[in-house]
Amino acid sequence: VEAYKMVIEDHPDDTVANNNLAMLYYDLEDYASAARFADVPIRGDTDNPFPYHTRAVSLNALGRSGEAVQLLESYLEKRPASRLVYETLVEVLVDSRDFAAAEAALDRAAAVFPDPSWSLYRGTVLFNTRGAAAAEEEYRKLFLMEEAPWHLRAHMQLGCVALAEGGLRAAAEEFGKGADLAETTGQHDWISHLRQSRGLALLAAGEPAAARAEAAKAVEAAKSANQSYYLAAALTFQATVEL
Repeated sequence: VEAYKMVIEDHPDDTVANNNLAMLYYDLEDYASAARFADVPIRGDTDNPFPYHTRAVSLNALGRSGEAVQLLESYLEKRPASRLVYETLVEVLVDSRDFAAAEAALDRAAAVFPDPSWSLYRGTVLFNTRGAAAAEEEYRKLFLMEEAPWHLRAHMQLGCVALAEGGLRAAAEEFGKGADLAETTGQHDWISHLRQSRGLALLAAGEPAAARAEAAKAVEAAKSANQSYYLAAALTFQATVEL
């Protein structure tokens, strides 16, 4: 924090420094400070979408979702070709459970960026408005994307839909497919996350031994990922299944 403040003291309008400090405050859950520093480049009419994203998510965390939506729409009115701003707008609207507005925003986004990636968000909207079958059909469109991370997201979302509907073994199977794919691409963070999810489904399905095996795999993957967050989550889950 102090390092960024030193930069801002010499360069008070620096977009990157103000936004980076805002993001740091957001991570520290000081959302008011995050919103305040992100607003500095916005008041300077920056073209950079990141301060808009940072201020919007900070406002949303403060319970000011209406202001967040207005801010994002003001950016899109002048600069309609920003994937980040559309994504943030949809996330805020979904978080507010304004699914009709979220779906309308998705239609606008897809008109500018016509690719299947928007199914990640549209699937969530459909799950809440039209049910699991519609959401599952939408999430499967993510397999049309070429990059492996989109396929991992598809397996995760499909597993979550099955889990929400009580299909514990179907969920475990979907999470397992995702974990196997992540292992082929060496994405250890995804391996850990998906193995934990599979273990959770198996534990709920009455298969504690299988759940313990998944927990152990999740811990090993988290160690390879070398990220404390994933390791802490994996160790917590392992302790849970050992009880």
